[in-house]
Amino acid sequence: MHQQLKPFRKNKLLLLCASACLIVLSIAGYLYLLEMLYQDEKTRVIREANLAVDAFEQHTIQVVNQVDVILHSVRMLYLRAGSVKDTERFIDGLNFDKSVIDNVYLISANGTIINSHGEDAKSLKVNDRDYFRYHQSTRSDRLFISPVEKGHVTGKYHFRITRRINNPDGSFGGIVLASVNPQSFSRYYHELKIGSQNVASLVGIRDKRLRARMPEPDIDMWAVPAESPIWAALEHAEAGSYENQSALDNIHRTFMYRTVGELPLVMVVGFSDEDLQNRIFERKNWLILAETTVIIFILIITAVLLNMVSANEKLRAEIIERKRTEAERERLIIELQEALAQVKQLEGILPICSFCKKIRDDEDHWHALETFISHRSEAMFSHSCCPDCGKKHYQQHMEQK
Repeated sequence: MHQQLKPFRKNKLLLLCASACLIVLSIAGYLYLLEMLYQDEKTRVIREANLAVDAFEQHTIQVVNQVDVILHSVRMLYLRAGSVKDTERFIDGLNFDKSVIDNVYLISANGTIINSHGEDAKSLKVNDRDYFRYHQSTRSDRLFISPVEKGHVTGKYHFRITRRINNPDGSFGGIVLASVNPQSFSRYYHELKIGSQNVASLVGIRDKRLRARMPEPDIDMWAVPAESPIWAALEHAEAGSYENQSALDNIHRTFMYRTVGELPLVMVVGFSDEDLQNRIFERKNWLILAETTVIIFILIITAVLLNMVSANEKLRAEIIERKRTEAERERLIIELQEALAQVKQLEGILPICSFCKKIRDDEDHWHALETFISHRSEAMFSHSCCPDCGKKHYQQHMEQK
């Protein structure tokens, strides 16, 4: 019986191995498709991030150019008119977007604000600020974009875009300054829809400090130089990508970057892996559903086949048992027939001698009675003497006793 179970166990093992292989292949296929889905979505997000970088770069260049046009106009009028009052009226008539440019100021050569709507502000000095020191020490007419700092006049956090004012002899005559609201950039960056954890930053290349960011950082972070792989990346290319864990929120992101035209600024857009997973969530759910369906189907087919194998093996075992029983029955029948045949050999009329009692067989040979019967049955003989024969043959001996 143990030998009969071996084929069943072998078939069952083969079926289970085949089922396990199919499930492993199915899972491997699922992981492969999931990776393909991830890479496809990541490529799509990178493309969207690059488009956002393009848009933000153009927006930044446009805003800076608009501010620079205003600075050129105010400086030109001031140098031509030589009047602070006329310059103030000109500034008031510019009707610039107050959500972007908070105000435009004239700064004297000693760092004093010489135009303002508030009398108290006119006595304030900014000669300690980096933009003032830069223009004071640099004769070239270069645009300077300062880091975000708290304003002496408004008390608000802005970054300043400035140009140098030269006296007729070329000496330092002061600066013209526009204070720019970084929140105006943040509002524009907010249109980015990559994910809930996406970020967009405008960073100064020289000082490595923020000019604008979405979402906005803590106030203390405006003054902290950004530690990022972007500085090493910029040494090799003006545009590209890198991965880093942000120091502001400790979230690991993939960043796309590009320098902003000829300006000393770099535009950075980042998205997190969680954002990417959220974007593929619905498509991944369909993939999980399909994978679960395939595995359930494999398990159902395996169960059905196992039942069929069990039924076939059970039927086979019953057939083998029936054959064994029939063989045993036939053997018993043959043995019984042989026994009956031996019994039948002693039936019928036996020719026996009237005197010596020998019996003649079918071949006309005479055999002693006990020999004839012993050869044709299971009977055995032991010789003895009956009372009548004893009297007949041993009468004299018995009388002597």
